[in-house]
Amino acid sequence: MIAPTKISSVNCFDRLNFIRTFDGSYASGITEQLKASFDMSPDYTEVYKNYNFSKIYKTRVFEGNDADKKLGYKYLQSYPYDLPQFQIGDYIHWKYDHINMSTWLLTSLDTQHLYDVKGRMLLCNNYLKWIDKDGNLISYECVFQDSLTYASFKYGERGVNQVNGTIAILVQQNDDTRKIYRNQRFVFDGIPYVCNNFIRSVNSNFLELYMFETQKLDQDDLVNNIAYNGVNQDNISKESKTILTPDINEILEGEMETFTIQRYINGIAQNDIYTFTPNGVPDECYTLTTIGNNTFTITNNKEYSLKSLTISCLNQSTDEITNVDLWLVGGW
Repeated sequence: MIAPTKISSVNCFDRLNFIRTFDGSYASGITEQLKASFDMSPDYTEVYKNYNFSKIYKTRVFEGNDADKKLGYKYLQSYPYDLPQFQIGDYIHWKYDHINMSTWLLTSLDTQHLYDVKGRMLLCNNYLKWIDKDGNLISYECVFQDSLTYASFKYGERGVNQVNGTIAILVQQNDDTRKIYRNQRFVFDGIPYVCNNFIRSVNSNFLELYMFETQKLDQDDLVNNIAYNGVNQDNISKESKTILTPDINEILEGEMETFTIQRYINGIAQNDIYTFTPNGVPDECYTLTTIGNNTFTITNNKEYSLKSLTISCLNQSTDEITNVDLWLVGGW
């Protein structure tokens, strides 16, 4: 037997794109086959998006890189929905360590072919916090990368390393982060930085911030990582409100409901962590599952009419308790 002298590096999907028919029937066939076998892959992962834990998305998550055994990026391939369900800048939530919900930022995405909607995502490892002009605390999960771990690939495939002392912050671009300005100060892990540049043009849903280390000010809150920018949060009156959704009081037998509790200060959502404690109903009648920091599900396993199921939601930041009473009723 003659040994092969060359191994083709052509991507299988690229080859299929080349030979597909003009009416798109070949691509349609690939999409239908992928739908039928999508969840059979060992990389199949159900994820949530943008802190909405009431809707599950089907994906495949597989290794991007793991240089030096450090966690790098992951590839996310979407189920071939009829329309793309993801976009650059989305927060993706899944149990990376099989225990706790983690948040990842989608930094690239190719949506040309529905059977191969695939992008790169990075683990959010810090919080971008600041006080706005009205004294509200704004906080978003972000990807913090220092000069040793970040390289810009905008000017060539080899990448350009950032100078010492420079950090890159990758975060979702929205109405809040769009207001960040040059020379605005931030604190990460007790060290103050100042923003000297940002890139918003790559994608309307994605923001890159570049910062360098700066002097500490007496007004900086180094414990909570909140920098002083001329507005002191303590001098602003605060209105706190906690909302639990959905507003229901019963669950049918065999069905599951997802609940989210959120505290707001002056209309701004806070990143509070809650613990959920059930009581009043035998354990075998229900299943409680915690999702993320402020979401839980209740499944009605068996009707129970003697007493309602009470869920106590404890805010670990304020010690405030919010109770919800749910009746486990029979199916109709």
